[in-house]
Amino acid sequence: LEIYNCPKLDRLPHELITELPALQSVNFALNLNISGEQLLEDWEALAKGESGADVQILYLGFNNLKTTPEHNTLKLMKKLGLLDCTNNKIEVVHALGKDIVPSTIYFDNNRITKIEAVDGYFCGLDQMETFSCSGNLLTELPDIFTAASIYTMQSVNFSSNKISSLEHGDAWRGVNVATLNLANNHFEELTPRIIGSGSIIETLMLSANGIRTIEKGALKGKNSETLT
Repeated sequence: LEIYNCPKLDRLPHELITELPALQSVNFALNLNISGEQLLEDWEALAKGESGADVQILYLGFNNLKTTPEHNTLKLMKKLGLLDCTNNKIEVVHALGKDIVPSTIYFDNNRITKIEAVDGYFCGLDQMETFSCSGNLLTELPDIFTAASIYTMQSVNFSSNKISSLEHGDAWRGVNVATLNLANNHFEELTPRIIGSGSIIETLMLSANGIRTIEKGALKGKNSETLT
């Protein structure tokens, strides 16, 4: 189902998005006349509708969203594999929960200040390959992954935010990822916890942060031999 680039549309047709069975791919991108509040209501209607548990791909980029649905609604989208919410006005991202196992998440170019977790997880990590949240307003690196995961993600991108510290500080749980991109943030030191948490990282990108200090041992950790 594709309803995109409709400049005069001010809401999505609920009789379609709630009653069509077995939808797998949905594209609601670039409907700039739909308010953020209305599109949130439409998203919630989709999640609670006939296809809520069947949708695998959901495009919502280039709209006016200010937040995502609450966890109790998002968890209904049990098969969600790709979620694209780039170029909206999102400030708070609610958790999918660890029972939802997407492969690709895009939240680039919003106004995000908070990414929430449920029981320590934004989502399940079994199939996660790409998580991108660049160009936002985060001040802390979210604690939504874990170095203890046996699954290696390909890319986690938090570049071009305002990050200067880790959420939960020395309790930050680390990450298992091939490339962690933290470029163009506000780190003034290479925080030892990034590697010291046991993170499994091959490539760590920290350019354009203005780093002044690298503590002795900042690149040592349980799995630091993976860093190339």
